[in-house]
Amino acid sequence: MPHALYARVRAYLPYGHTSPWSSNYGFDVVPPAPPTPMASDPGLLRWTPVDGADQYQVWIWARQGDETIMNKYEQVNTNVLDEREFYAFHPDQNWIGTVHWRVRAVRVDVYARQNGLPVATHGAWSPWYTSSNPDPTTGPIQLEGTISDTISNGSPSSPAHALAPGFVWSGNEGLYGAPEKFFRVYVFTDSGCINRVWTSGTVASPAVAPRLNGPLAMPSGDDASVAAAQTTFLLDGKEEKDFTLDNEEITPTEQQDAAISTTSLGGAKGVSIDGFIGAPVDLWDVNWPESGYYWTVIPVAWNAVASKWQDTELAQDACAAGRVARFGISSQPSVTRNNHPFATGLSARGKLVSATKTNTFYGQPLVAWTPAPNAWPYEVQWAKKAYPFTARGKQLTWDTSIVLPLKPGTWYYRVRGYDYNLPSGSQEMGWSQPVKIVVARPHFHIGG
Repeated sequence: MPHALYARVRAYLPYGHTSPWSSNYGFDVVPPAPPTPMASDPGLLRWTPVDGADQYQVWIWARQGDETIMNKYEQVNTNVLDEREFYAFHPDQNWIGTVHWRVRAVRVDVYARQNGLPVATHGAWSPWYTSSNPDPTTGPIQLEGTISDTISNGSPSSPAHALAPGFVWSGNEGLYGAPEKFFRVYVFTDSGCINRVWTSGTVASPAVAPRLNGPLAMPSGDDASVAAAQTTFLLDGKEEKDFTLDNEEITPTEQQDAAISTTSLGGAKGVSIDGFIGAPVDLWDVNWPESGYYWTVIPVAWNAVASKWQDTELAQDACAAGRVARFGISSQPSVTRNNHPFATGLSARGKLVSATKTNTFYGQPLVAWTPAPNAWPYEVQWAKKAYPFTARGKQLTWDTSIVLPLKPGTWYYRVRGYDYNLPSGSQEMGWSQPVKIVVARPHFHIGG
């Protein structure tokens, strides 16, 4: 049957001669299937991750009667999206009861193709999915857990997240027993909740997940603004009047600017992005469960005297009272299967082979790895020893494979991704385990 693309190969011989071209080899490049829904909690959409996706576009839609009252797109780099638009200023069944949504995977394009053929940077939209929410719960705030590619309750036996998680809770009462309508999630590196490293936007939903578009455009809390917000969905925007209880000004992480800090490596030509990067909403890998992050939920209210949105309690007080939970982040590219590399090349006898137990090749092998969640480009290093690993060379690639420019001998290589939704200057992800590979000299046989 016909194919979209074809390849052929020929050999370069001594003295400028070439062999005849091989027969054409047809192949097609198609995106993975669209994401499908996964089990989640109230106020949070969740779908299956797609290998190789940088981000996801989520189309949320709602109707009341015959009128479309919501038709909005959000962009995230994880597999969860909170439903903050539906809850803000109208957390009742007419608004939050039914949520219609679609999702598609996005891969940010980087270099122009040599043949000039345009390439789509997104997969197909999923079908329309429908999610339902119960009425919000009341009572003291209880932290339920974190959700992304996995679900964690914060215990040491819980798995670490490969993607930035969503945070879910129940209840609406803070330390002092007063019910509140809005909340904020903070993430810290310490259990005392002093060193804050992540700040969510203000939400009324019982869940928060990192967004790349920014927080909701929260209105001032006067009667006219509240009345207007009660009859519509809030758009994305900025929060410019946010403060902690002790008057520290807050800028939500999803409102901050992202920057690319990766530089040229080895034979790479540097990096070039043609697409939407979004805010630096990711968190660094940790050695879970020995180390991890701590999170809590803080009620937020409009301070009419000071004309600002302000926390109603201190995070350190909430954590000291026991309203704090842990979670971990851990992701790295997988380059091995049964302790062997994904590698292809010539054997010492000139046959095209894939990796065997000896991992031995003649000439420069092609090595590949499975995509790491949230990785954009990958850095590959090679060395003569697995430990200490002293790189003899390195290259940057946008692909999940590379030809290693190795001379005969025993080598070790490792791979790590770069996550551009981490803060600038610290965007390297974890290294894979070093993998052994042998480049042999050719065998010659003289017939008699």
